[in-house]
Amino acid sequence: MFCQTCGAFNVDENAEYCVRCKAKLLVVSGPRPVDDDEPGSDDVGLDEHLLERISALEEVVRREGEMLRTLFESLQRLEKSVSLAQSGILALQETLEQRGVLSPGETTDRWQARSEKRLHAVETKDRLLDRRDRILAGFAGADREGFFQKLREAEIAIVSLDFDRGIRQLEDAFRLDRGNADLGFFLAETYFASGDLERSSHYLKKILAANPAHHDSLLYSGIVASETGEARSAETFLRRAIELKPEGFLSHFALGGLLARQARFEEAQKELIRARDIAPLSATRILLGQVERELGETGRAIEEFEEALKEDPRSEEAHFQLGLAYLEKNRPGRALKEFQSSLEINPRRLEVQEAVRLLERERWTGLPDVEGPAASDFKRAEACVASGRLRQALDLYRKALEKEPENGTVRISYALLCASLGLSGEAIAACRKILAGVSEEMIASAACSTLAEVLRGEGEPREAARVVEEFLQKYDSPTARTIGFYELASNLADSEENLNEALDFASRSLEAAPDELKPFSLAAMGWVYYKKKDYESAIKFLKRSSDNSATPSTLHRLGLALLAAGHAEEAKAAFRKAKTVASRGARLEEKILEQVRMNLRMIEMASPRRK
Repeated sequence: MFCQTCGAFNVDENAEYCVRCKAKLLVVSGPRPVDDDEPGSDDVGLDEHLLERISALEEVVRREGEMLRTLFESLQRLEKSVSLAQSGILALQETLEQRGVLSPGETTDRWQARSEKRLHAVETKDRLLDRRDRILAGFAGADREGFFQKLREAEIAIVSLDFDRGIRQLEDAFRLDRGNADLGFFLAETYFASGDLERSSHYLKKILAANPAHHDSLLYSGIVASETGEARSAETFLRRAIELKPEGFLSHFALGGLLARQARFEEAQKELIRARDIAPLSATRILLGQVERELGETGRAIEEFEEALKEDPRSEEAHFQLGLAYLEKNRPGRALKEFQSSLEINPRRLEVQEAVRLLERERWTGLPDVEGPAASDFKRAEACVASGRLRQALDLYRKALEKEPENGTVRISYALLCASLGLSGEAIAACRKILAGVSEEMIASAACSTLAEVLRGEGEPREAARVVEEFLQKYDSPTARTIGFYELASNLADSEENLNEALDFASRSLEAAPDELKPFSLAAMGWVYYKKKDYESAIKFLKRSSDNSATPSTLHRLGLALLAAGHAEEAKAAFRKAKTVASRGARLEEKILEQVRMNLRMIEMASPRRK
């Protein structure tokens, strides 16, 4: 008997599951039973036999046609019902917004956030269903019925958006069969995807203790060890994974990133070239190009960055790296074009992080402490943020909000994290809720700045300006005026609608700014002058800003101004410094982890069953 999934030959014809991949075996064909009383085949003519088969097929086609017609009619009725329901919901939303019960856009933002959560639950459920047969086939415990019941309850809980209860049920099932590698790996993979590397590592160790040659567990263990700073262990795990599966893209990619972070560029280049040859993805080419630039192979680096842009023309990182490479080739004109493209494609990446910095120094003294029911989850979330486990922090902030939905400190912390992760809908909804109520000035200032930055990044500068103007009508302290005028100046400078008015707002922000916020007002002044093509003035203000607070956004803009003014070497130094500031995007290991997660998801969708 041959397995329909992996093709392996199974000696035992009565086996229920494949010996290699544990997939359920189905009998497609077998020997035909011999009936002595059955008339010989010669009794039925070939023409008559074919005619009978054609008639049967015609009947099948007719029934299928009727079924499709019925299905199409049902879809038309469903489309009409959905349109009517949507019209009713929109009418209700408009009525509530007009009466001030809801802020504009709040319903849409919450709807989007809820949909994303639902899709995540469905994706997890689909992964569980896809592996359920293999998990059951690998069961070697005593209570099979109880094990199956736990799996079923986990599935129901996850579909019901009770993710935590579903995972607890799976953990209970694993306790009934601690040698079940498929279930253990599912738990490890789920915790890995949510950013809980500690718990993911716990299950990976259990799997490898039982099966040291489990390729995927070796791969994940290597990435987890790399993320937690255990470089030697990470390299060992990844090299073992490559030995088992030399054609595996992710093992080569992760090992190449690990070696690059250790400045072992020649070794990193070899691994990344292998990864690129297996799967020529944009992220692989960008990382390979960076390594080649470090090795002095600038021409090859440029080729990699250009190929990356062919695959993903909207890659901000590829444009930025290509600009640096052109600078090293002494081609300032091309470099300036790439740096401008980098900033125009994804301004939010720099601006939101700068908005966080705008309030960072006052945050810990200006925001009220969290001491109620949400205190425990909030403190754990803050610890996760500090250690870089942002997805886990996001879940903890959500739990804290469920316990204290009116706590401004929890909500603004949640909003800032959502903005940094690119979850615009959730960030916008959280900030609007803060500004719609009565909040302390520090919390409202953070909400105003974050909301304006996200709206501008989403292509809604007019709505961003309206939010800031409403904020300035309610708050009139120096900090509030600094933030408000800074955002208005940035808004007009980015859109280039009225640069004279933008310069006035930047000047008013600088006049009102307390000492700790002056660098940001100076940066706004410099950016407006850059847009006005007064590059020397732009350099003066941006240098003053970066001398006091070297944010990546300010350094990036300073590099643009220096390059436009013809100071190529100084521009190169500014851009390089921008890349060394920790907040200038994710760290290398975070980029690798993000790429690994993305590719693992692609692999899951492309191949429903692991071989």
